[in-house]
Amino acid sequence: MSIKKSLILAIGVCCFISPGISRAESSDIIPSEKTAQYATTTGWKEVDGKWYYYKDGVMQTGWQSLQGAWYYFNASGAMQTGWQQINETWYYFHSSGTMQTGWQQIEGNWYYLNPISDGSLGAMRTGWQSIEGAWYYFNSSGAMHKGWLTLNGQTYYLDYDGTMVKGWKYVDKKRKWYEFNTSGQQVKKYGWQVLNNKHVFYDFGDAGLYTNKWYFIDNKTYEFDVNGYWVENSFDNTTLGELEQALLKYFKENGITYKVGTQEYEMYLIDQLLEHKDEKLARHPKYTKILTYAAEYLHERNKGQSLPKSPSVAKSTEGNENAIFSMGHVANKTIKDIKEETDKEDSVDIVEEKMIQKSPETKESPTVQRAYYYYNPNAAVNYALKWAISRNGAYDDRSGSGGDCTNFVSQALYAGGMMMNLPGEISTSSRYVTDGGWFSRRFESSVPTYRVSSSWINVEMFYSYWAPRSTMVTKTWSPMQVYYGSSPGDVIQYQYAGGGRKWHSLMVTGKNTSKRTIYISQHSGDRKNEDYGNIDKDYNGDSQWIILKLTN
Repeated sequence: MSIKKSLILAIGVCCFISPGISRAESSDIIPSEKTAQYATTTGWKEVDGKWYYYKDGVMQTGWQSLQGAWYYFNASGAMQTGWQQINETWYYFHSSGTMQTGWQQIEGNWYYLNPISDGSLGAMRTGWQSIEGAWYYFNSSGAMHKGWLTLNGQTYYLDYDGTMVKGWKYVDKKRKWYEFNTSGQQVKKYGWQVLNNKHVFYDFGDAGLYTNKWYFIDNKTYEFDVNGYWVENSFDNTTLGELEQALLKYFKENGITYKVGTQEYEMYLIDQLLEHKDEKLARHPKYTKILTYAAEYLHERNKGQSLPKSPSVAKSTEGNENAIFSMGHVANKTIKDIKEETDKEDSVDIVEEKMIQKSPETKESPTVQRAYYYYNPNAAVNYALKWAISRNGAYDDRSGSGGDCTNFVSQALYAGGMMMNLPGEISTSSRYVTDGGWFSRRFESSVPTYRVSSSWINVEMFYSYWAPRSTMVTKTWSPMQVYYGSSPGDVIQYQYAGGGRKWHSLMVTGKNTSKRTIYISQHSGDRKNEDYGNIDKDYNGDSQWIILKLTN
């Protein structure tokens, strides 16, 4: 339709015939002596930037048809341009003064001006209009509507070109299928239904069919495929290597040049997990499993297996063999393997949580007490706000090495008074990443070097270290529970349903009781005190929240 509109617009503009007359002398009112000169003439006259038309020496007003085009002159005789309301009807006149008809794009909006000579030629249309066999809706200002529309209790969807949708429509922003009858009204069903002999689930909120995502229903997670059908065998033998190849094939087909191991590749995966930014990929038949791969990639990349690199080293594999990373060592790991691995880790978490409930002490020495005994959440929040969109040179930057999110959260906790825990003597001869403890060390030299614990930088390891030291650990799919269960200074992590891998950490840096929302700050998709509803696009889907309650 956009081509059709452009052509009509071009035709409308080309119909202008230039008045082609000389300028008059400047005057607010046409002088009598000048008027006399036009007593026997017909044509255009410009006075102070306004155009007038004379016929046999008489200045014309109102509607005038000139050389096949319509013009309108007000009571003073001045030619009108732009939007004009005449006898309670709106018309649009080109800068040349010609009345426009048909499709017109004006200041970014599309309008439809009656092209038929039926007594209302050029009149701006509003409401429902049938144009060349398709239905469109124009609001009270005449602008064509796109997207969702609710009228008289019925819901409609107007496509990107304004046409009313009938039948099934996939909406990228929602990642759902919606059904509309022949009148364009949405067919509303809710909950579990059978479609084409397969189970589907309609959202109780907007009656959309969940598609290519995980959804939490009655204390259980379910996977739905690209057509919205429930996937009964989610954790199959698809390997990470196969999923990586599927993603790289998609890149090639769509002109995406990111390479495995680069910061650009990493941020692409993070953006998909957080926001499903590439909406075309979100319709890939293997999308839910590609997200499993993405979570595993971040986990493996942030184990610190690569050699240390300074902040000055480019976050790319180009020209830096030490920074090269691949998933070859886990290429044969299956979705089923990952699920079994994370289930085993979760079972250990449950045992430890029960132990903490019985005793206020941790398994370590009495000097390492539970977090709230010495934690200053205000100091942690202030640090997070200061460094949310920049980097502190006292610490290594993990961007491009699995993400800097947990590294950033660890820094904030340390600023809030959480004590580092060194498992022994740490020096430049130590491994870059050490298992055990919780620490980060910078060593000065011509090029600063760093040594860290896996719990300082890796999401899973951070959880394993801090969950037993938290006053409470809550896993939830409810955004309201996140609001009620967290406070500034607490940490929130994301755990992907398609495999169970924890893949992201952030800090709560604010709370708004009137809006019932929290504000978060994070690295790897840097955000500073932003409403978490603007970050996480999929409430009740794909990843659950884990609240590590560190405040009183």
